Amino acid sequence: MSFVAVIDKDRHKYIWSKAITSLASISESIKFIVSPKSLSISSVNTAKTSSGEVIFSSSFFHEFRADFDDEDNIIEGFQIEKETPSYSFIINSKHLLILFKNLDIFDLDYICLKIHWINDAVEPNFSSLKYKLLIEIRTKKLILKKFQTGYQPVVSNRITISEEYNKELKKSNASYNFLHYIKIEQAILKQFLDMIPSATEDFKIEIKNENIQFSGFTKQIMKDREYLKQPMSVAISVYLEELLDTNLNINVANRPSIESIMFRLKDFKNFINFITSFSNGNINNDSSDSSDDYFEIIYKRPGDPVLFELKNNQHLTVQYIQITNGTDIEGANKVGGGGGGASNPLKSHVLYKIENAPEQTRDVSRSAKRSKKNTLRSSDDVGSQQLFVPELSQQHGTEPSTPGFSYGNALEDTEYEESEREGDPEGKQEVEDEHENEHEYQGEHDLEFGPTQGATLPKSIFD
Repeated sequence: MSFVAVIDKDRHKYIWSKAITSLASISESIKFIVSPKSLSISSVNTAKTSSGEVIFSSSFFHEFRADFDDEDNIIEGFQIEKETPSYSFIINSKHLLILFKNLDIFDLDYICLKIHWINDAVEPNFSSLKYKLLIEIRTKKLILKKFQTGYQPVVSNRITISEEYNKELKKSNASYNFLHYIKIEQAILKQFLDMIPSATEDFKIEIKNENIQFSGFTKQIMKDREYLKQPMSVAISVYLEELLDTNLNINVANRPSIESIMFRLKDFKNFINFITSFSNGNINNDSSDSSDDYFEIIYKRPGDPVLFELKNNQHLTVQYIQITNGTDIEGANKVGGGGGGASNPLKSHVLYKIENAPEQTRDVSRSAKRSKKNTLRSSDDVGSQQLFVPELSQQHGTEPSTPGFSYGNALEDTEYEESEREGDPEGKQEVEDEHENEHEYQGEHDLEFGPTQGATLPKSIFD
């Protein structure tokens, strides 16, 4: 397998930099999914209440190539979904921020991303390139900078909320599970978010009759009749007719008089700042890259995910998802509001286990101090397959792939192995007898009691 992606346009380099910065603010790791016609980068926060994904089509790049010809040799990270091969891995977002945050795009000629899957059996001398993302940045002063960062193969675990919501929008449904669709200009919410205080924590979308209201608020916290946090609320109201498109004026009689959802403002503000950065006036806009400044909001009811989607750009699609606050309605915290959905559609990253790792020989439930001793072993003793600690195996469960023992246990194992190699079947028993004799010797001679531990304990004056 080989993967090459080159970004050369100033506008696209700027969007790539903003995408990395936006996703890094959600999670400490960013997931890459490489497919023949697109590159997806995404992140999910630790609480699994918010996620962001940016899908770049091959037209976004000056050169894009993803070959899966030797897919039989790819084990970790490779999957086939709907007859489309893909390769998935995660990278520490801090490493990418060092390279791409505050990027001086006007001083760069191009950015190149590369992956070379190396088969150890065929090319053992190049095994150091395995599980490495190679990054090349060439400046206009002809300075070529090369970086490499390690990655961890993962299961793709694609989030399908956008597909499910858009498929359901095409169906007519007048029940309580009715999907709410809003197409609104970016400038309306951008100006509103710039107006509210930075300490605002929550955001609410409320539908009242023929109006839709957007509110930013902070709940009060009181203790002993004193405010630990002052309540605050700022809201704007928009007529449904002023929206670019909506289905809120359909089947009004079957809807409740007031409907509202609430979610955290931080990640929604992150989404708005990201998509509005596309229209930066300091960057030359290509005619092929022009698009209307709007985005879409799709949600069902409280407790279900709300989708913020930008798909009017022919080179990329932006999808941010947040879990809304639930209600006491039965099943409201499930996808689709019914009883058949999953409890949470946002899933954490699932790492692949290296299949060629040595078998476990000792119990790994040791203390933290003993586990640290194991890291002092020479790097030559650790195979190239042990570049990370796997968390999950689809074939072997959650069994760790590396043996865990301290120095003392390692010496005991060495004595057992030497005795077996010398053909002494009783060698192991002799070692055990020696340890038993040591404990007996200590019990008879070296065991001493303190002044309060002996048989003649001091008596209390009150007895």
